Amino acid sequence: MIGENIKRYRVLKGLSLRNFGELVNMSQTAIMKYEKDILKPDGEKLIMFANVLGCSVLDLLKDNSNRRKLDLKYRKREYLSDKKISLLNEIISTRINNYLDVLELNNISNIKLKKYKVSSLEDASKAAINFRMNNKLNEILPLINLCNIIENLGISIIMIDNKDDKFKGFDGLSEVVDGYPFICIASNINYYRQRFTLAHELGHLILDIDGSLNEEKVCNEFASSLLLPKKAMNLEFGIKRVYISDREFEIARDEYHVSIKAIIYSLERNGIITSSNAKSSYINFNKNLLEKENELSKQYKETPRKYEQLTNRLYNQELITESRFNELKRGWDLDD
Repeated sequence: MIGENIKRYRVLKGLSLRNFGELVNMSQTAIMKYEKDILKPDGEKLIMFANVLGCSVLDLLKDNSNRRKLDLKYRKREYLSDKKISLLNEIISTRINNYLDVLELNNISNIKLKKYKVSSLEDASKAAINFRMNNKLNEILPLINLCNIIENLGISIIMIDNKDDKFKGFDGLSEVVDGYPFICIASNINYYRQRFTLAHELGHLILDIDGSLNEEKVCNEFASSLLLPKKAMNLEFGIKRVYISDREFEIARDEYHVSIKAIIYSLERNGIITSSNAKSSYINFNKNLLEKENELSKQYKETPRKYEQLTNRLYNQELITESRFNELKRGWDLDD
């Protein structure tokens, strides 16, 4: 038990066996024996380990026998080394396990999400519109606070600290654990990309996709149609266009909170502009609008708040100790 906790906090700290050994003046072999519970640390060593690992002695002594073992799947695994995968697995597993504790202590039952059958890319677009209508979201209005919409469905969102792009290639993933749906999103991605990723991962959770289809393409189609419905694009730009000014693109971007590239893709997909027009628009965007949009994206942020709210509720009702509250609190400190 103690050994497993030492290893988990070492991995979360991003330390190799050798690095940790150097910090506590022990050999790599000795650390390995502590992690396998072959050696048992005395009180002095426990305090030293906790100080180096940035946790408490109680964290190292905690019984984690009920901790869920998660089999997480990364669709862009080729961009991540085994070491990064191991660290990311531990971070996400810890965050999900903490979140599950909070949900269960708040007596929040797991849910069964409504599924939408998809046998073609066209079905993915229809599913996006049906999703809007089933959740009383007007077919053409912008979905401004997507985090709030998704959390209100009973889906838990976790922001994963990705400062300095340490998990390059990771944008997000979705997972259902014990009947509770989760979406995990990298904290550092561009605001517009974050919203598209949220919509994309929502697709993975609610679409029943035919096995012959490319799941990633289907979820991209769903996300595009959810954020930029065809009727909305026709209303903004008309039925057929040859030339669209930069200012028109900017107005639509600011209204729907999506990137101009996503708008161009939607216009082409819906037949409003030709593939040739789309290619020219992409070139113009990269040349004249990309830098400005990247700067603009830093001004906006969508932050999930359900976990913070539920954790505070438990503490204020004295259902968890201050120590446990502070431990759980790490889960939203990373979101800010």
